[in-house]
Amino acid sequence: MKREKVYVDERRERIRDILREKSQVRVEALAEELKVSVITIRRDLQYLEEQKQLIRVYGGAVAVREQGEQTDEIQLYRDLIARYAASLVEDGDTLFLNTSRNVRQILRYITKKMLQ
Repeated sequence: MKREKVYVDERRERIRDILREKSQVRVEALAEELKVSVITIRRDLQYLEEQKQLIRVYGGAVAVREQGEQTDEIQLYRDLIARYAASLVEDGDTLFLNTSRNVRQILRYITKKMLQ
């Protein structure tokens, strides 16, 4: 039993390391990289969220900033919304945009080409 706890702790530490590097992770990518099931990763993310070490989002998790920094929850959610909105843009789409802060944030995440 102790041996299993060591594996769990090591896996969770690796998840924290990956989040420090990337600031956002997907469940499927973690499962593939750590060679465990998606359900195992979801349990690990739930545990780490309960420990306030990350924030779970649809399909993955995002990093919580270091202790010295104040986490701006509104900005975090704006960023998540911007990433999601940008993921809806397809090649060849026509976009009508204003100059609001939220729209400018979405532009950072649009990766498609051939927009009008």
